[in-house]
Amino acid sequence: MPINDEEVDKLDEWELDETVTLRRQEIKIHEFKGVSKGSLPIAAVDTSSIRIGETEHGIVAAYRAVLVICKDKPRIEKLGPYVLHLTEENKVAIYNHFRKLLGLETVDEREVPRLSKLVDRIRNAIERVMQRIAASIIKNGIVLWDGSLTGGTVDTPMRVVRKNIEVAHSNGNSVVGVSKRTWLRTVSGKRLIDLLEDVYKPCYVDIHDSIDSKYLSRYLGRVMVAKFSPYGFTFRVDVAPRPDLTPAEVLELLVSNCEMYNGYPEPLRQAHIESYLTADEILGLQSYVAQKYNLVMLKPFDVRKFILSPFG
Repeated sequence: MPINDEEVDKLDEWELDETVTLRRQEIKIHEFKGVSKGSLPIAAVDTSSIRIGETEHGIVAAYRAVLVICKDKPRIEKLGPYVLHLTEENKVAIYNHFRKLLGLETVDEREVPRLSKLVDRIRNAIERVMQRIAASIIKNGIVLWDGSLTGGTVDTPMRVVRKNIEVAHSNGNSVVGVSKRTWLRTVSGKRLIDLLEDVYKPCYVDIHDSIDSKYLSRYLGRVMVAKFSPYGFTFRVDVAPRPDLTPAEVLELLVSNCEMYNGYPEPLRQAHIESYLTADEILGLQSYVAQKYNLVMLKPFDVRKFILSPFG
């Protein structure tokens, strides 16, 4: 299957951005009470991007965005797939178009990423726009993000994340970011998501105060470790609660109102499934682009196979 998952595409950048060692502190485990407070609307967002081919001028990439809304009757809004031809000639205009959508100033060519990185930068911009829409489309609920609430990274300015959270709060929503992978570690070298590996009950640990103060400004939510079901996986969870709730109360509401799949929120899982571009879809997109623009399909040539085989 083709890879169109940002956790794979951006692995090296995320590791560079988020590698932090936690200060030593006693771990206090809090068990979820599981007390329901009535039906709560939940919205989840995910996007995908993939390079479907190259031309003599640049890269052809496909994008899809999905918004899952769990309110009364579950609803899935799917946008795309859309195809972009990114070239050296149009990359500045395209990059600035998406920056404007996020309320950012335009930049010149020196600040535009190279084409190979631009594919994911655009996907990230689309996801941030969708997060802002999700924050407005439900009221007094929870907006789920795939990933942390970290600002000031290589692809997301701090003010974009802050603005998305502000929009959510203005509509009475809390924001919860769920990360399947994290580079936060204890001083002993233990991964954050391993803290609850031997605990078999729905619970969480608040590790926010263990983060070095010089890094705290980048985290726009309370950083916690949570296991949402007894035999599910453990995740890093960032919580930005609306003003009248605490992070712990938001997690209690999430556990009480959201179905879990192996301990992972089902709306986020559905958003990922619906946004993922399958091999058949990619073949169809390649055929569509070739026919519409009268392109000749060439078999990829890798010189490494000829000069390094069978060792490369």
